[in-house]
Amino acid sequence: MEYGSAVIPYEYSYLFNYYLNTETAAVNYLESSESTKTNSGVIVGWDDTYPIDNFIDKPTKPGAWLIKTGDTPDWGKDGYIWVSYESESVKSQTAYVFEMADPDFYDRNYHYDGAGANISAGWSEGSSYANVYVAAGAEDGKQEILKAVGINLPYANQEFRIDIYKNLSKRNIPTSGEQVSSQQVKTGYKGYLTINLAEPVSLKAGDTYAICVTSMSDRNYIYKAKNYKCSSYQYYDQISPDTVFFKSGSTGWSKSTYTPRIKGLTKIEDVSVSENSISECVISGVKDYPYTGEAIKQQINVTLNDRTLTEGVDYQLSYENNLHAGVAVLMIQGLGTYSGCKEVTFQITPKAIKKSNTSIRQVGSPCCFFYNDGNQFPECNVSVEGTELIKEMDYQFQVVKNGIYAGESVAKIVGIGDYTGELEFSYVINKLDISLATCTITDQPVFTGKEVTVFYSYKYRNKELPRSICFSTTYSNNVNAGEKAYIDFTGIKNGEGKKRVYFTIEKRPLDEVSVHVAPCQYQDQKEVRPEVSVFYDDYKLTEGIEYDIEYENNVNVTTSDMTQAQKPTVIIQAREGEHINFKGTKKVTFDILGKSLSELEYGLLDEKEVYSSDGVTAFEPQIYVKDQSATLTQGKDYQVRYYNNVKPGAATIEINGIGTYAGTVEIPFVIQGGKELGKLSFEKIPDQIYQDGQPIRPAVTVKDATGNPLSSDSYSVVYENNSKVGKATAYVMGTGAYRGCKVLTFQIKKEKLNSDHIEVKFSAPMYSFNSLLQKPELTVKNTETGITLKENQDYKSLTQRIKMPERQKWY
Repeated sequence: MEYGSAVIPYEYSYLFNYYLNTETAAVNYLESSESTKTNSGVIVGWDDTYPIDNFIDKPTKPGAWLIKTGDTPDWGKDGYIWVSYESESVKSQTAYVFEMADPDFYDRNYHYDGAGANISAGWSEGSSYANVYVAAGAEDGKQEILKAVGINLPYANQEFRIDIYKNLSKRNIPTSGEQVSSQQVKTGYKGYLTINLAEPVSLKAGDTYAICVTSMSDRNYIYKAKNYKCSSYQYYDQISPDTVFFKSGSTGWSKSTYTPRIKGLTKIEDVSVSENSISECVISGVKDYPYTGEAIKQQINVTLNDRTLTEGVDYQLSYENNLHAGVAVLMIQGLGTYSGCKEVTFQITPKAIKKSNTSIRQVGSPCCFFYNDGNQFPECNVSVEGTELIKEMDYQFQVVKNGIYAGESVAKIVGIGDYTGELEFSYVINKLDISLATCTITDQPVFTGKEVTVFYSYKYRNKELPRSICFSTTYSNNVNAGEKAYIDFTGIKNGEGKKRVYFTIEKRPLDEVSVHVAPCQYQDQKEVRPEVSVFYDDYKLTEGIEYDIEYENNVNVTTSDMTQAQKPTVIIQAREGEHINFKGTKKVTFDILGKSLSELEYGLLDEKEVYSSDGVTAFEPQIYVKDQSATLTQGKDYQVRYYNNVKPGAATIEINGIGTYAGTVEIPFVIQGGKELGKLSFEKIPDQIYQDGQPIRPAVTVKDATGNPLSSDSYSVVYENNSKVGKATAYVMGTGAYRGCKVLTFQIKKEKLNSDHIEVKFSAPMYSFNSLLQKPELTVKNTETGITLKENQDYKSLTQRIKMPERQKWY
C-alpha cells in the first residue's frame, strides 16, 4: 500500500453485537445509517476469499476487510474484526489516508488557532481573511525566510489567491504594507494544506507581515477556530486585537469574530551565499503537466555561472506533491562542490472528464426507491482512459433530474481532486416492493362499535416508508372483537406489491360503558326491576345477547341513611362467546322512589267550610289521602305544611310524601275578607274621551264609612268594553280585609272637532287654479293626546268651490 493503512468511519450501536460472530470476529451489519457511524477504525488488510460461513448474517459473496477498532479494544480478537465487503456499516464510505510531511522541514510555525473545535464559514468571491504576525527573526549570520502558507479547508477544489504584505503601516489594515509575494492556488484536497510560496519572503526580527487569502470563487469555504468548553475539556481560541481580520468584497477590513486557520511557515537559513550555491542557479525546462495517476518528473536544465550542471553529480532532485493535481514542488539540492537548495513550483492540472474518454457502467442491483431524505444513485464503475475512479475522491454524484422517486432519473458525475469536468448519464429508480417492508402494530385496538384503525410503523431497511407516496391502506373485519382484522398495504406511486397484516381487536371492559336506569318506585314489597339501557358512546348494547342483568336490594325504598352496599343495585354481566364485544361486570346503584302522591286520592275533608279572615287566625283545614281503599297516616306516610293561611286570598296546603311515599301535591283553598266592599261609597266615574282604540282605565275612588279613601291594596279593578265609544264597565273587587264586588259604569264619548286641542294643518298654504276641483292634503291631530286622527274613521273632509265675483275666478 502506497500510503499505509486507511481510516474509515463505521457503525457502532447496541445492534452491532447481534451481528458479531464472537468466535470468528466477523460481522456483516445490515441496519446502518449515516447518523449512527460513531466509531472509527483502521483498515490494515483484506481478504477477497474470506468465507461467508464465518458470518452470522451471511453475505452473498466472500471477502472482508480486516479492521483495527478504535476505542473498543475488546471487540473481536485483540481489537481486530473482519467486516464483510457487503456490510452497510462500511459500504460506499470515504476512507482517509495520510501523506506525512517532514516535521523538521520548517523551523517556525506562526499561528493563532489551537487544536480542536472548528467552524466552517462560507467565503464568497472577492472576500478575504488575513492573519497578521510579528517575525521572530534569526541570529547573526542567518535569516528567517517565509517559505510556505498553511490553510485548513473543509472541501476540495477551491480557488484562492495568497498575498503577503510586509511592514504594515497600520496594524488593523493587513494590506497597508508592501506587497512582497502573490500567487493564485487551486486545491485538489480538503484538510490542512501546505502551499509553498513561489516568492519566499525574507523577514527580520520585529517585521510585521500579513498573510491575506482571497476567495476566487463563490463556492469556497474555510475552517476557523472557536472557543469551546464542555465538562471534560476546553478548546481555547487565541484571538486578540490586531491579529485576525475579515474583508467582504469592497468593504473595509474588520476584526474577525473567529480565528481563520491560516499559518506562516518559515525556515532559518545562512545569509552568505557561496559562488557554488545552488540557490543562484538558473533552471529551465520546468513546465505544467496534466494529472496522469503517476508521480510527475521534470526534464530540466540547471546552469550556474554559465556552466551546465549534471544531475547526480552536481545536484539531486526531489519532489513534493507531484502525484496529485495542485501545486507541486521541485527541489534542487547541491551535491559535491555545490551546496544549498532551490525550489521551483509547477502545476499538475486535473484530468478532464468528458464523453470521449470516460466510461460509466452501472453495477450491482438497480436503484430502488428508498425514502431517506436524500437522492438515490446507482452503484457505478467510472473509468477515465481505462483508469477506474474512486467515488468521493475523484468524483461526486449530483442530481440533474429526479434522483429520489421511482422512474427515470438523470445524474452527472463531477470531477474533484485529480479530475475536473462533468458528464451526465441516465438511470432508473425502480418501485419498492412494499412486501419486503416490516409492519409493527404499535397500539392495541379495543372495540368501539365503529370501524377501528391502528397506529403502525411500516419500515424498510429501518426507515419509515411515507404512506402518501409509497402505499395505501385498506382495513377489513375491523369492527367486532375476536374477528381476524387485517390491513392490506398496496403499493402506489413509488411502491408496488401487496402485504397483509393481521391484528386483534380486544373486548372492551364493561367498566367503560355508561348505564341508564329508568326511574322506578316502590311496589308494595315486590322486587323492583327498572328498565336498563347500556351504551358505549353511540353504540347500544343488546340485553340477552351481549349481557345479562341481575338485581340486588331491589325491594325497599331508597333512604338517605343507606350505605352503598345497601342501595338497590343492577348487575350487568357480559356474556361469554367468540363474537361478544365486551367483558367483565359492572354494578350500578339506583333509587327506588316511594309511591307518588300525585297518583293517589286526596282533598279537603269538608269542602263546604268557609274561612273568613280576621287578620290574625291561621286556618288549617283537615285533609285526607287515600291509596286505593287505605287511608294514609299523617306523620308516617306524609307531612303537611300551610301557606298564606291567615289573610284573605288564595291559601295552599302542601303534602309531602315520606316513608314509602314520595312527591308533593297541593290543595288550594280560599280565605274570604271580613268586610263587604259593596257597602262602601263609590264616586261616579266621569265620561271619558275616545282614545283612538286605546284602552281607557279611569281611576276609581272608594271611601269608607268615615269618608276616607281606601288604600289601593284593599281592592282591584278590572275594566270591560273600555276601548270603544259607548258604555264601559269597571269591576271593583275586594282584596285583603274586604270581600265582594261593586260594578261601576262610565261613558266613552267622541271628541268634538271644534275643540281647542284639535289641530288642522294643510300640506300647502296656496294652490294654483287649473279648472279642476282640487282637494288639499290635511293633517288632523289631538294635541292633548298626541294622536293623529284617521280620515274616514275619525273624520270626513269635504271640498267646495266658491266663486269670487270681483276676480271672476274659482277657488
